[in-house]
Amino acid sequence: MLVLLVSISLLLDKFRRNGRAYLIDNLDDVSILMINELFFKLL
Repeated sequence: MLVLLVSISLLLDKFRRNGRAYLIDNLDDVSILMINELFFKLL
């Protein structure tokens, strides 16, 4: 599960470097909240 979280954060990092920061920054907070909810449901 930790590997999944790390890979997701790496993906977000890659998108930022590709110049899509405006899109990802808007989605970042929402996606982090969703990931946290999923994570706690799986615990």
